[in-house]
Amino acid sequence: SGAEPSNQRHPKIATTTAPRSDPFQGLYSDEQLQAAAAAAAEKLTLQQQSMLFDLLKIRQLVNKAAATFDQQRLTAFLDAAAAGEVDVVQDMLRQGMSSNTADYDGRTALMIAAFRGHNVRVTG
Repeated sequence: SGAEPSNQRHPKIATTTAPRSDPFQGLYSDEQLQAAAAAAAEKLTLQQQSMLFDLLKIRQLVNKAAATFDQQRLTAFLDAAAAGEVDVVQDMLRQGMSSNTADYDGRTALMIAAFRGHNVRVTG
């Protein structure tokens, strides 16, 4: 599946680097946090229990919104490369976008730009 239609967007994006990270990611999964909250609930007042579960829900919502934003940003990056928008690609790289970001087929921005016939220069 090397050929890519010129109007195709990149709906499924994988990245070789971690997306924006939750500061608590890797410490506890959502399930572990919920289990710990349930275990601690016996020692908390009803108001504290309610606040704890509200905070867990907010954490899940923030992580979901951040993942959506990251997906949109990755799509914009690869679309800019496909369109030959060098300034946009360079700006996004300066803002921390990884040059190793790849689409669902493992194609990087550099590969997509070259496939589309854009004059690609890599500078260190």
